[in-house]
Amino acid sequence: MLNPPEQSSGTGSVVLLRKDGKPLHPVHVHALFGYSALTLLDPIYPQGGCISHDMLLASRIDQVSQEGFQAWYSTMWQKCSIQRSFVPSPFDIQDDFEDEDPNFNLRHI
Repeated sequence: MLNPPEQSSGTGSVVLLRKDGKPLHPVHVHALFGYSALTLLDPIYPQGGCISHDMLLASRIDQVSQEGFQAWYSTMWQKCSIQRSFVPSPFDIQDDFEDEDPNFNLRHI
């Protein structure tokens, strides 16, 4: 929900889309958040635990890369138990991609 009652009205709205105009699947967005958080995670914290924003280091942003995401998506992400069906990498999505479960909602994982 954008600008929920408990947030200031200056929060604004977010629109997320692909620069190339191809379909943006919710799984891809979720995967990108996961990859980015793991990459930005301060090394003093153990991997595999709950991650909060104060554990992330902006100084590590140069380590977040398309190549790193592609490798992580095809290995670590495809092994995640939240997958309800195979969703190809966002780099392998074609214009004619049709989701097997178009009613997919990340809130119900």
